[in-house]
Amino acid sequence: SIFIGANRQPQCSDYSSTLNIVAFGSQNLVSLFNPLSPDNVGVFKTLKGHKDEVICLKFLLNSNFLISTSQDSTINIWDNNYNVSLFQTIQNINSNSSIVSLSVLNDRLFVVSDSIGTISLISFNDDKIFQIIKSFKVENEFNEFYPLTLSLHNLYNNDYLLFIGGTNKFIYIFSFQFQDNQIFNLSQNLKLPGHEDWIKCLSFKKIPNSNTYLLASGSQDRYIRLWNLKLTGNSIQKDKTILDNQESTQKLSLLTNKTYYFKTSEESLATYSIHFEALIIGHDDWISSLTWNPNPNILQLFSTSADTSLILWESDEDSGVWYSKAILGELSIKGASTATGSSGGFWSSLWIQSTEKQLILSHGKTGSWRSWSNDYKNDSNWIPQLSLTGCIKPITDLSWSKFDNYILSTSLDQTTRLFAKWNKHNTWHEFARPQIHGYDMVCINSIDSDRFISAGDEKILRSFVKPNSIKRLLNCFSSNSNSNSNSNFNHTNQINQNNRYENVSLPTLGLSNKIESNNDNIGSNALANLTTPPLEDHLQRFTLWAEVEKLYGHGFEISSCDVSNNNNFLVSSCKSNSVKHAQLRIFRYFNDSWRKITTGPDLIYHSLTVTSCKFSPDDLFILAVSRDRKFSIWEFNVENENYILKYKNERAHTRILWDCCWIPNLKFGYKFITVSRDKSFKFWNLDIEKGSYSLISTSKLPNGGITSVDIYNELINEKFALAAFGLDNGSIYIYSFDLSSNDSKNFKLVEKLDDGIAPDDKISAIRWKMVNNELVLAVGSSDNSIRIFNFDIKEV
Repeated sequence: SIFIGANRQPQCSDYSSTLNIVAFGSQNLVSLFNPLSPDNVGVFKTLKGHKDEVICLKFLLNSNFLISTSQDSTINIWDNNYNVSLFQTIQNINSNSSIVSLSVLNDRLFVVSDSIGTISLISFNDDKIFQIIKSFKVENEFNEFYPLTLSLHNLYNNDYLLFIGGTNKFIYIFSFQFQDNQIFNLSQNLKLPGHEDWIKCLSFKKIPNSNTYLLASGSQDRYIRLWNLKLTGNSIQKDKTILDNQESTQKLSLLTNKTYYFKTSEESLATYSIHFEALIIGHDDWISSLTWNPNPNILQLFSTSADTSLILWESDEDSGVWYSKAILGELSIKGASTATGSSGGFWSSLWIQSTEKQLILSHGKTGSWRSWSNDYKNDSNWIPQLSLTGCIKPITDLSWSKFDNYILSTSLDQTTRLFAKWNKHNTWHEFARPQIHGYDMVCINSIDSDRFISAGDEKILRSFVKPNSIKRLLNCFSSNSNSNSNSNFNHTNQINQNNRYENVSLPTLGLSNKIESNNDNIGSNALANLTTPPLEDHLQRFTLWAEVEKLYGHGFEISSCDVSNNNNFLVSSCKSNSVKHAQLRIFRYFNDSWRKITTGPDLIYHSLTVTSCKFSPDDLFILAVSRDRKFSIWEFNVENENYILKYKNERAHTRILWDCCWIPNLKFGYKFITVSRDKSFKFWNLDIEKGSYSLISTSKLPNGGITSVDIYNELINEKFALAAFGLDNGSIYIYSFDLSSNDSKNFKLVEKLDDGIAPDDKISAIRWKMVNNELVLAVGSSDNSIRIFNFDIKEV
């Protein structure tokens, strides 16, 4: 499974009816999923090739080609070779600036525009290479014009029309002839007035059984304008006076329906007329996308807006008036608009039709997709469907529940998310969003089945408790109990069932989730009625966890934390460039709350940020690694019930230490691994009888610095440990090693995950877990993705 959010771009998604897949931009990646899949598999493939955010995506009609553009100023051409799982980059076209708009015509011609205003026509030549055959700019007498949306069409023989909208109030119409991979007679024919702000989207539709077309334009002025374009033949040539009058430069009112006439060239046999047809009013914020019904015989238009609504528009057969037939989406927050700094609403729309049903897909500010289904019987009845969710910024940490089979994640998109497996389809889904914060989230640790500790880019840690509604939800859809969980401890630190809560909400402008005092149970009732995992609406409103405590003590933003195996202790660290602030803080759970331990000396040793700290399997030691290239081991002192420095290494690695991990089983003593930017991982042995530690082996990985490590908590064949290493380039290595011997040759590479399924950026967290007798590896990356891999324990 792959969880990743869509980019906040209006043109970063497209649907191929031939392949039955949706492609969308997700950070630097192109993600693929089947929206009609009955198993709700989600994203099944991500394509690597760009070095910056993907802005535009389009499938070339009648071909296997997919076009993607990015802020890295490249245009990538992908070919699937008749297999949706085998998309490969076959060509890169470099631009002078990032590509912001894209329109495709057929398998031989498409057009792009960049951020400096250049429009380029690109064709597929006889040598099977795409090349730029013409570049130009729109001349604007007042100020620089930057195209934001393009629409390219071939209406008659060799006549091509290009409609352009952008950073002014006009729609520009260009025409040209295209033959033998060459452009002839490129000219600007018209500049249509009407809108009162920038034009963000254009969509074109042929009216059934006629030579008439409708052009829909959406603008930041919140209005949709429809333009009637008609192929009139050559009859206008009979009255040259009329043609001259129509090309007058008189200023016209915004609601004029005056007809404009133009020809693509003097030799062209066709003349075109265009006039204002209708003004559609209904949205309260910027129009972001317009999509016509794919059925050529039905005249319907879907619009999306920053006001968090989607509206289905239809023309009345008798009066011709356009009215809203269905309104989807959310209730917008009063006073929140794009103009006031809100970036909400919907960014795109895809209209997908199959023989049994039709779907509307759209993605919003959270990166998640919304889906509505209709069975063709009633166009006004659209049913919300389960769709994709994912983060839109880098993942920072992951933590499996100690006793249940769900995983928690934190991200720089300021959310904490809970993922679990849906029993019905054996697929992974997001089941809760326990924390929607105002700070970027940094780290998280599960305490038990019902609680976790998390920290954002702030000086405090926060403790959360699972509400009853989420407990019931997980019990209903997911095999949550982990029969394989074992522990050396009697976990007395458990939540009192009487302290559970039913509903939790986040106050406006607040950072802390509050327990709802009223008894209306709207949220719990909504979750109880679900037949699928929660939809995006439910995740945002009804799946928060109760924040019950804040932990103070650090002078700067938190960098890492860990909870002891007996759940009684918590260790944390913060960002630092001094010895004073690089100290570890220890909290103890006492009388149903966390208390900072103040007895004994401060845990001071490191001089820079401690990047990771981990309790040993029996909680006797704490291992800490730091940016200062050192590691330290702290031992529990019974007298003052605190940890004191026992072992240290001044030069553990030659570069920053990113992570560390204890061997979970103490059968062969205390052993641990440290990983570093110097591309190496080191295996250490701690001999408590001799009071010393020793280096067993050092191994280097060739591709990059190692940023994350985790070891499966059970031994394989009673003596082999299984370790996963994540690198700063997204590579993942699986190693096994024999714990019964301290021979450095006992390390064996089990597998390097194929680059096609591995992330595209730094691995920030990697975690093993046995889920329903399947060995699962969860990986969080800076490419915004959370990936869940299944391994056969017997093969391993």
